[in-house]
Amino acid sequence: MRMRKRVAVIALSAVMLMGTLPQTAIAVHAEETAPASTTMYATASVNVRAGDSASTKRLGSLTKGQTVTTTGKTAAGWYIINYNGQTGYVSGKYLTDNNTSAPATPVAPAATATPEATPAPAAQTSTDGATKTFSDGSTFVARGTTPGGLTMWYTSTDNGTWPDYIIQAYDATGITDDMSDYDKAVAINNYLCRVLEYDHDAAIWKPGETHRGYSEITYSDRRCLTTGKAICEGYADAFVQLCTIAGVGADYCFGTVNNGAGHAWNFVLIGDTKYYVDVCWNDVSENAYLMSTTPFADHKLD
Repeated sequence: MRMRKRVAVIALSAVMLMGTLPQTAIAVHAEETAPASTTMYATASVNVRAGDSASTKRLGSLTKGQTVTTTGKTAAGWYIINYNGQTGYVSGKYLTDNNTSAPATPVAPAATATPEATPAPAAQTSTDGATKTFSDGSTFVARGTTPGGLTMWYTSTDNGTWPDYIIQAYDATGITDDMSDYDKAVAINNYLCRVLEYDHDAAIWKPGETHRGYSEITYSDRRCLTTGKAICEGYADAFVQLCTIAGVGADYCFGTVNNGAGHAWNFVLIGDTKYYVDVCWNDVSENAYLMSTTPFADHKLD
């Protein structure tokens, strides 16, 4: 697989690239039902929002198994919690009153594949100088460790070193060396959804400007990790870089989505299987586009 970023030139009309976000991101705040104080548990890493839809501002996140006290539930099915002194909302699909129950399966938008349920391949223990060869013939080499003790992987042709902000982000993902590649990819997706926010202003096309209207490259590549804001290409590039340093084979997908707008997403290669991931859309759809073995129905590859 190629591990360098492909330059995508996609002609778009003079409108915001809001179309590169799923239509489910456009929602109306629902009325709240009667309050009810209940102890609940997060079934997976999930965002805490300022309103009861995935399109509202993200206040933070809960980790799997974290305990929260809900004070009510909205008509849209979101629980109301007190989050760091603020009123927060968590999708009801990700909270349970049974601490031992299995994580809930995210519900994908219509015509979109649900997350893959195939058992993940076993993890491999790595040492410095170890190699990993993927089914497409590409090879990774282990070289050095992070301050947190994680093995750092490089493509076999890369003689450089990872920048500090990639290493710091890698250490912050919660990944461990003994995780499977599948679990590492999920952890990286969840990390990026926690730390990045879609930059609507950067996606505005203005006459006379190039590259779809945004001039700050930090929005469109891995350096979005230093700003906390990105458009689809930033999410996709950050995902590839973090997968690579973690020893996971990942690459880019470029094309259009259901409204014809240009978009970027990813795939992960595990064995002979491709798992499709759209971190940008997962950030506003609670992981509806995560590790699918079939291409997304509303995404069209170039």
